[in-house]
Amino acid sequence: PPSFIVRVPHGYSDPEQIRADLLAGGLEAVSIDRLVLPGTATSAGTVAEGFALGSPLRFALQERGRLDELTDRLAEEMTALLGEGPLEEVNTAWVVVARRLSDRTPIG
Repeated sequence: PPSFIVRVPHGYSDPEQIRADLLAGGLEAVSIDRLVLPGTATSAGTVAEGFALGSPLRFALQERGRLDELTDRLAEEMTALLGEGPLEEVNTAWVVVARRLSDRTPIG
């Protein structure tokens, strides 16, 4: 199965890994704050379309068959699992402010 979900962007969620990556790049984290916002979608089908057509999943699907057919199948499966109606979820992001180690000037 496609592995982009656990890689990027959804898998980059460990603040300590972010901090380590910043240091490896010559930056120091000033702050790493978790931002949580509500999200809604009109249906599971629209979520499936968003992933299938607007994310790296698109390229993995294209390698496996016709994109339109696979998108429809994905929408059907997600609707079967999540139901016909609108969906509500929580969206989480990490907001990072960092500065160069050499001059301590914030850049984020």
